[in-house]
Amino acid sequence: MTATSSTGAASADSAPTAVVEPALPPGATRLSDGTISIPVTSVTGTARLVVRGVDFEPNVIRSRSPFTLRLRVFDTRGYAVRDALVFALGVPYSRVAAIPEARTGDDGRITFTIQPTARFPLIRGGAMTFFVRARDPQDTLLAGVSTRRLIQVRTDRAA
Repeated sequence: MTATSSTGAASADSAPTAVVEPALPPGATRLSDGTISIPVTSVTGTARLVVRGVDFEPNVIRSRSPFTLRLRVFDTRGYAVRDALVFALGVPYSRVAAIPEARTGDDGRITFTIQPTARFPLIRGGAMTFFVRARDPQDTLLAGVSTRRLIQVRTDRAA
């Protein structure tokens, strides 16, 4: 650091300090993979929920057997969010059975088993769309820190 005045200038070195980390939100825990997990109640202010890491198994649906949807909920600051309520709905309706709303785990992950109905489209080059919502159970359905997203899985004729 250098200071200058009308009588001259002087310089001095200071000892290095540790990197200053921002304070973690209430209830934060570090997972074994290094990810920081927070309860959904710690997503406040301008932070919002984000649905990402969407994965279907299989990634192309070729039968009306049950299939798996996995996703992960983070907040806009990058923390994995636990205890968020996640809802998924097949669009258009009646192509998959009702999917109950469920909570994310400690790592922000959630897995749904989806049961196609007889109306599920098994067509070459087709797709099935899902509306997904993640929310804080204490918020109203359309407000607060909630997020909504459309996702889709490809379909094809039966193998």
